[in-house]
Formats: sequence, structure tokens, C-alpha cells
Amino acid sequence: TITALLALTYFYQVLQLEEIVVLRYNSEFWIAIGMFIFYTCQVPYFGVLNFLIKNYQPLAERLISVLQVVASIMYLLFTYAFLCRINTKKF
Repeated sequence: TITALLALTYFYQVLQLEEIVVLRYNSEFWIAIGMFIFYTCQVPYFGVLNFLIKNYQPLAERLISVLQVVASIMYLLFTYAFLCRINTKKF
């Protein structure tokens, strides 16, 4: 929960900046958006996991695959963020 809140704080700070920030090449933005997406899905799932396992076992198993997809999206966004840091020189 704290990680998602910190990502929201970062988004708020970016909105309050006086200069224009190109988000396409801003690696911090992509890392924050990846963490925000993942943790906003993970916290509710793990909050009700014991209830789901006791009462709705098949649903709990299907939702873990959804969480794996969201984790993959987060890591893809991390990869894009690190690729934004690579500077290519043109000759």
C-alpha cells in the first residue's frame, strides 16, 4: 500500500512541475506506473486470499494467473524504463 501511495505522490509531483516533462523518455515515470499497477492489483488480492482459498478455491487459482500477468506488465514497464536510459550516439 505504501508503494502505491508513493507512486501516486510521484505522479502528483510530476503534475505540479513548472517545466514540461516528456514522459515518454522519463524512466522514473515508467517505473512508478509499473509499481502502481502491480501493487494496486496485489494488495486487494492478498487481502482476501485466505477467504478465497477457504470458500472459492478455483477463483483464487484463476486470479493468481491474473496477478502473474500484471507482474509481467510491471516488469515490461521496468524494461522500457531502463531502455529509456540508454543513450545512442548518431555519427
